[in-house]
Amino acid sequence: MQGTNLAEWRAGWPVVLVGIAGAATSSIQTVALSLIIPSLSAELGWSRAAISVSFTITTIGALLLSPLVGALLDRFGTRRVAIAGVIAKASALAAVSLTTSQIWTWYLAWVFVALAAPFASLVVWTKAVAGRFAKQRGLALAITMTGLPIANIVFTFVAAQTMGAMGWRAVYPALAASALCVVLPLAIFFLYDERDLLRRRARAVGETVQAALPRALGRGAEIGEALRNRRLWQIFIPGFLVSMSLGGLMVHLPSMVTDAGATPAEAATVFALAFGPFAFAGRVATGLLLDRLHAPFVAGAAFILPALAALIFYSANGDIAWLIAAGALAGCALGAELEGIAYLVSVYFGQKNYGFLYGIGFGFYSVGFGIGPVIAGHIYDSYGSYERYFVFIASALLIAVPFITLLGRYPDWGSGEERAA
Repeated sequence: MQGTNLAEWRAGWPVVLVGIAGAATSSIQTVALSLIIPSLSAELGWSRAAISVSFTITTIGALLLSPLVGALLDRFGTRRVAIAGVIAKASALAAVSLTTSQIWTWYLAWVFVALAAPFASLVVWTKAVAGRFAKQRGLALAITMTGLPIANIVFTFVAAQTMGAMGWRAVYPALAASALCVVLPLAIFFLYDERDLLRRRARAVGETVQAALPRALGRGAEIGEALRNRRLWQIFIPGFLVSMSLGGLMVHLPSMVTDAGATPAEAATVFALAFGPFAFAGRVATGLLLDRLHAPFVAGAAFILPALAALIFYSANGDIAWLIAAGALAGCALGAELEGIAYLVSVYFGQKNYGFLYGIGFGFYSVGFGIGPVIAGHIYDSYGSYERYFVFIASALLIAVPFITLLGRYPDWGSGEERAA
């Protein structure tokens, strides 16, 4: 067992390295937006609500295009899609700087970003990693996802320094250049998923890729079969509810903490701890547990954390220790949700159509994460507090998440029989 684990890492660590860099740049289009909104509004006279429509545009793009991206990954492999996607996304991001005083030009620029971003999204990077690891897949996905908190630190610093020196128009070209300089060379030299390796081996022996594919990758669920399978929706529906809950908690967390009676400084501390070290720890811990325990139990435990966080926020009454505990639970869940979905899709439906199926799940996740802050804000505007939001997400998760623990035994895509965890 130990030898198999080490062999996987010896062969697959370059792909994980590319995945970390790719995951880090997968969210750069939103990392800097919160920094430039005040400057953009002051210079061009647009409302912050109007500027924030860019989030909606990218969410729609993720929902509509992620399954298509996944299908292309399943058909052509990660390497070709990723290299083209990184170049396209960097070009679209740089074009944001061309926005004029007409707000339609801002929206048009973000339409181009929304069209390009899914081709360099987490769907791409997790596809590459999931296909190269079996025994250590959970940990490999977890380490890949650590690129997200790295992005929050590194690219926020890059954006802030660039804006201070050259203004907001230079921010997105700087981020685009960063992505090109870091991710593109790594992808060119190191990004070979299982299909890319198969293509090289098949070419060497004069065999077609399609003929060698079933033998090399094993079997997996057909798309129609998977879409009719209750297990897929037992993964996606709780995943959607978790992302909706975390979206609201993440965006509104400072306000939730101060409304509970804490000071702004304490709110900043809770936010920094939640989505820094606790998110990082949640990712790594979940990855380790997914490889060792029955994955639905691990995912179910992680997915229920936002409900517990909401209940603590509801009853904390300004106690900073409890508020930090609630933030820690939310942060750990944010670190676990995407890798949990990726892992469950890979073990229950195989690698054959993993890209397409995970693309659907990622689209659901993106929509949930996008509408969560809107729901939280609407409830606050209507009732003057977040209490009903806490009750809403806690109730929804406590009802839906237990279904994920009932997924049952893993199918064995090598022999066609089901096996226990």
